[in-house]
Amino acid sequence: MRLETFNRPILFYDGRCNLCNSAVQFVLRHEKNDEILFASLQSELGNAVISKYNLQNIDSIVLFDNKRVFIKSQAALAVARRLKKPYSFAAKFNFISPKIRDVIYDFVARGRYKLFGKTDTCQMPDESTRERFIDL
Repeated sequence: MRLETFNRPILFYDGRCNLCNSAVQFVLRHEKNDEILFASLQSELGNAVISKYNLQNIDSIVLFDNKRVFIKSQAALAVARRLKKPYSFAAKFNFISPKIRDVIYDFVARGRYKLFGKTDTCQMPDESTRERFIDL
């Protein structure tokens, strides 16, 4: 499976992270156009995006969209733009310096396992959303 074969945005997430899995469920419930596909960073495709874009130490969500890669707060804001109101208003935080946004993002990312826990396996989507998950 190659990244170039997808013409829809792909949100890569830590499949073992409870916070990340909850965020994926949130996007599925509140996305405007049901266009985002999902894959775990631990998947074959996740490893391919990590390798291709030199993201070896990434501890974040990654959004691959139109041959561009967004990470950390930039990825979160790009996803927020695709959500229904009022959640799409979170994208307005792009006026804050990316360095400041990423300090906050990194703080949450470092503590996410401790605060929200983790699992040994990626969660399985239900039948209604299964086709949006690439790595099953």
